[in-house]
Amino acid sequence: MNFAQSPSPTDAVSTPATVIPNPSGAQPSPPSPWLLPALTITLAIGALWLAVRRGWLIAREADVLAAARPGLPLILGVGLYCAVALAALTAQATFLPQPLAGAGAPMLADFATQAKVLLVTYGFGAPMALGCWWWFANRSLTQDGLLRETAGRRLGLASGIQLGLLAALICAPLVLGAGQLAQLVAGLFNAPTPPTLGHQTLAALADDTQPLLWRAVVIGAVVLGVPIVEEVLYRGFLQTTASRGLFTLGVTDGSRPSVWPAIVLTSVVFVAAHASAVPRDAWPGAAATLLTLSLALGLVRARSGGVTAPIVMHALFNAANVTAAMMLG
Repeated sequence: MNFAQSPSPTDAVSTPATVIPNPSGAQPSPPSPWLLPALTITLAIGALWLAVRRGWLIAREADVLAAARPGLPLILGVGLYCAVALAALTAQATFLPQPLAGAGAPMLADFATQAKVLLVTYGFGAPMALGCWWWFANRSLTQDGLLRETAGRRLGLASGIQLGLLAALICAPLVLGAGQLAQLVAGLFNAPTPPTLGHQTLAALADDTQPLLWRAVVIGAVVLGVPIVEEVLYRGFLQTTASRGLFTLGVTDGSRPSVWPAIVLTSVVFVAAHASAVPRDAWPGAAATLLTLSLALGLVRARSGGVTAPIVMHALFNAANVTAAMMLG
């Protein structure tokens, strides 16, 4: 959609607006660039205060205990990553005349080709991710395996969806405020002005001349496929591995260590994995946004004991970005 269209024929016969002369001749000053970030950051502070007062920042892992072993989630995570990467490489080899130059290669010139690659990658990856997580979360274990995850310690599907919706509403000003604040601070050091759309896929979706079918495929992959695969991989398996392995060493009294170190480690990996898709000029704001979002996703994963709520949050975040990109197109 393009809001900068030429006037319609009916505009010529419409009632003209009354012009009020400006005796001073001065032009009205534009709104301060700090206004919107200030409002967003104010809302973010309010959301953070509410989270602290309610005790929501206490990362109580719902299904990870100190005695558990990290082997199984690590194996599943590595296997899922390799399988999805293989699907992506196979799709590229099938639909591209020549392979990409690397992880930082520019977006495919042919939008339809990119849509086909995404369709194969996440059409295969999302069901596989859900299947791996379902098996992992509902497994029956022997005495020498991991501790059994009881159903009472994890939220059900409906409760997970409700928590994801509520958490997305509360975290939205925090995520937006962090990105805007980081970009404003970068501007104080003469950083280049970031592009309006700081992601290659969003920039392509903003072009309303692309075929509707392939736009729908890309939107489906971004809003549904990406959140499922990434949340199972990062929050499901990587964060669980870190919680059960790296940050339980030396704990022998059966107590539960804080899961925050695992959340932070997972978030750093999550942000680094998205670096190649973000233009360099938009990196300060994008990095702060992704880091804040990932910390919130990790906390919700720890509090809920599953990945349903993080998937819902991630899907809403991507849907909001897609909607904004298409409105700017």
